[in-house]
Amino acid sequence: MANAQMANSPVVLIAGVVGLKAYEKLDLQDMRQLPVIEPLVKKALVCQITERIPEFIDMAYRIAISGCPGPVYLELPVDVWNGQVDEKTVKRTNTLAESRGVDLEKTRILLEMLEAAEKPIFIAGSGAYYSRAEKEFAAFIEKTGVPGFTSATGRGLLPDTHPLCFEASSAIRPGAAADALMGADLIVFLGNRISLYYAFGDLLNPNAKLVQVGIRQEEIGRNRTIHLGIFSDIKALLKEVNHTGGGLTVFKTSLPEGYLFSKGYTNYIFILLWLLYFFDYVDRMVVVSLFPFLRTEWGLNDVQCGALVSAVYWAIVIFSFPVSIVIDRWSRKKSIGIMAVLWIGATAACALTRNFGQLFVARTAIGLGEAGYAPGGTAMISALYPEKKRALMVGIWNSSIPIGMAAGIVLGGVIATHWGWRTGG
Repeated sequence: MANAQMANSPVVLIAGVVGLKAYEKLDLQDMRQLPVIEPLVKKALVCQITERIPEFIDMAYRIAISGCPGPVYLELPVDVWNGQVDEKTVKRTNTLAESRGVDLEKTRILLEMLEAAEKPIFIAGSGAYYSRAEKEFAAFIEKTGVPGFTSATGRGLLPDTHPLCFEASSAIRPGAAADALMGADLIVFLGNRISLYYAFGDLLNPNAKLVQVGIRQEEIGRNRTIHLGIFSDIKALLKEVNHTGGGLTVFKTSLPEGYLFSKGYTNYIFILLWLLYFFDYVDRMVVVSLFPFLRTEWGLNDVQCGALVSAVYWAIVIFSFPVSIVIDRWSRKKSIGIMAVLWIGATAACALTRNFGQLFVARTAIGLGEAGYAPGGTAMISALYPEKKRALMVGIWNSSIPIGMAAGIVLGGVIATHWGWRTGG
């Protein structure tokens, strides 16, 4: 119940207690429950008349969901719960008092701040979820092009598969959220507290304008100065913003359907990924054309030569799974960059080796660097292109495998013949 109170979750707990006639007789579970639960709930109720049980149940649900949602405790003494009454004497009520207030003046100010911003982001939290604002939030994000994040119970309000949803907004989770929160010039919290998950506001851009919207006034401004606090229902506010904003479009660029970026930029990223995969296989196979030189200089046998090729693949087998998990939980872009630097550095280190053992270690390091590139690259291409083009682009990307293998063997032999095997490797 304490968690429900902190999360503003509308929970109703109906609990039994010792009967009224057995109170203070040391009956089973004869204790005062109300003082224990009262500080943890929005309201604590006790029904002492059997005929009024339906009224109290209606009251408990109404209190739980009205205004700022929260948990309600309803206590029913066992003899009241088991009492027999004439149904005609029972009053049955069923009231839903719903009000969705919105501050029109501050809505206008929010639109002005949004138009002036260059890097705004919106974060939908639990308040947006309990307001049932999923349609309004999606409509706003799609119309304006503003990046959307979700948090707490608001996760899923805008699906992670949506092109403009960048998943969880926690600042302590590496990835898009951390970059956005530290780089945005306008951060709008829709039903969120600035808590541990935002490092108590310390990781938010100190120069950003902060807007906090919610129906719990005392939470607006906790841990960070809020430049615009709006006491309002989230759904009502977004409806007003969508209506009043009219043709507001923060990011004017019209993206092709299904693309995260322009086609030109998307294809540019794809070319870089293709070239990386090409050199990935060049680095794997170049050693094959160097075997005659290695046999002559170091006296390697067939087993050792085979081990130099398989070292890369065994490293990929061992590290591919854990590295893939890191990619999913961190950043594809950064992971691919780090892996590329690692395998290129390991390839360059091969030229400095002086015996079979050193070269075997360097080749293993190449495999470690290349372990997550296939899953990371596949995931990035799948995200960049619309569904109807993904198979084609992944196929083109995979064409770099045979081309890279052939090029690595040929180029390694040519370079080693003219400039030495260390240059070719």
